This record gives sequence, C-alpha cells and structure tokens, in this order.
Amino acid sequence: DRQLRRKQEMIRRAIILAAILIIMPSSAPAGRDAPAFSVRDDSGRVYTLEQFRGRPLVLFFFTFECPHCRKAMPVMERLYRSGTRVLGVAFSTRYGELAAKLKKTDITFPVGVGTRRIADDYGIRGVPTTILVSAGGDIIRRGDGEAGAAEIAALAQETAEGKKHGRK
Repeated sequence: DRQLRRKQEMIRRAIILAAILIIMPSSAPAGRDAPAFSVRDDSGRVYTLEQFRGRPLVLFFFTFECPHCRKAMPVMERLYRSGTRVLGVAFSTRYGELAAKLKKTDITFPVGVGTRRIADDYGIRGVPTTILVSAGGDIIRRGDGEAGAAEIAALAQETAEGKKHGRK
C-alpha cells in the first residue's frame, strides 16, 4: 500500500512537471550563450557549465519514467563512452532517489537533479530534450524527443571527428 501511494505520487509529480514544461516558452535557441547552471547528484557533487568549458558538451534533459527518454539513454551512453562529454539532468527525481534510479539503468555518464531554474533557463518544454553546447559555451543545436537526441548525438560525433582530423 505504501509503495503504491509512493508510485502514484511520483506519477502525479511527473504529470505536473510535464504540464509545466509543455506550457513554458522555449528560451534557449541555437547561437545563444548557454545559460550558466549548477546541478548536483546524490553524493553532493556539483556540475556547472563552467566545468565543461573547453570541449563540447551534450546536455540530456530527461525523466526516468519517460519511455522516449529511456530509449534515448543508450544513444547518450554510447556518445559518452566514445569520449564526448555528456551531462544528464533528471527531472521528477528528488535528492536521495537519483542513485537508486541510476542503478536500474546502464548509464555511466554524470547525472544531476534538474531544477525549475535550469528548466526555465534552457526552455525545456518536454523530455527528452538534448542540447549541444560548444567548447566556448554557445548553444549549437537543440533536439527534442528521441529523434532529437539521436540527431544531437550524430552532430556531436561529427564535431568530435572534425576536431580529430584538424577541421573546424
């Protein structure tokens, strides 16, 4: 009974968050400076945009409950394992729950708990949303949904390959 109530509460929160994100305006278009952010994980480790400067970064906004997010996770994981910096930002997750949820996945890239502020700053209206940030901190491209995640992963890989071969 307690587990059922907890599960219902999580579903209610996910629905409320999804509704909030859907009605929010998009405010992080390509070509704009990526907004500074700070997210932390269950162990207290803090991740900021500044920490990732100098190399491209893929920001992957998701929820563990979202089926499209779960389908995009392996794409992000392969990208991370290929050497691209990936930071997951998990919504509908409280501190203290993140580690347990991560254990149920194959994710090894860093993940912080999403906040209303980062959702507002990046114009997240739904999940999954994937954003490619340049080494200099500019938003290169934004991808929405599963297809957007795959598109951003391919672009990030292209960008990395170009750098390896001396192209810009």
